[in-house]
Amino acid sequence: MAFIFIDVETRSNVDLPRSGASKYLSHPYTEIVAVGVISTGDNKVAIYAPEFPGSSTSDRWQIIHSPPVERLYTGDTLIAHNAYGFDRPALIRSDPRYGTYPWIDTRDMAYTVGCPGGLDALGDWFGLGRKKSNKGLLNVQKHGKDASVASWRDMFDYLAQDVLLLRDIYQRLAPMMPGVPEWEAEFRQVFERINESGIPIDVDYVIEMMQQWERSKKVAATKLAEITVGAIEDRKSTRLNSSHVSES
Repeated sequence: MAFIFIDVETRSNVDLPRSGASKYLSHPYTEIVAVGVISTGDNKVAIYAPEFPGSSTSDRWQIIHSPPVERLYTGDTLIAHNAYGFDRPALIRSDPRYGTYPWIDTRDMAYTVGCPGGLDALGDWFGLGRKKSNKGLLNVQKHGKDASVASWRDMFDYLAQDVLLLRDIYQRLAPMMPGVPEWEAEFRQVFERINESGIPIDVDYVIEMMQQWERSKKVAATKLAEITVGAIEDRKSTRLNSSHVSES
């Protein structure tokens, strides 16, 4: 069994902050630009970039030409920051096999022990340094395979730094909560299976309950007015009726 640290970069004409991750990832124009992975003992981040025109390497990363899922083994655990909010669903959309592996979310871990939730903020918290510029990533997101090789390499530097930072952060968070990451991965697997399969709902019953709720609010407002002799007519407000105040 190995811990595999993973980060995903995407591009789309959909605005992520405005649409939310679910709509963004399900949109047909959203695509994966690059995936960076590294295990606990590796020295270089392996980067899969399906649109990158060529091969390249550096002292921190190397390009691979097959999806990372092809390199995973039974028992491997995938670790990402905001895994369940972004990386895991993004990768499952590209290949359902990613959903068969346990995942650990370092953002959940950080919140559990009272640390900041953002990856950069955690890097500062643990004194691990700051990120490189994301200018290359922005150019690749805009131009795709037509982006310059220099922009691609800048993006790979940025992605590799994220993955290495992720690994360092996990190694600092894990001793702060012994046994919890493995337990959390099992819990999250069950949680996601429930979410993905859905829960049957009796729509007619729900509509009936909503209608009953509206009727109950009207009855409650009438009763409240009776109890307070008209002093309070709205159940959501504690303000006295102006006519009652003047009479008093």
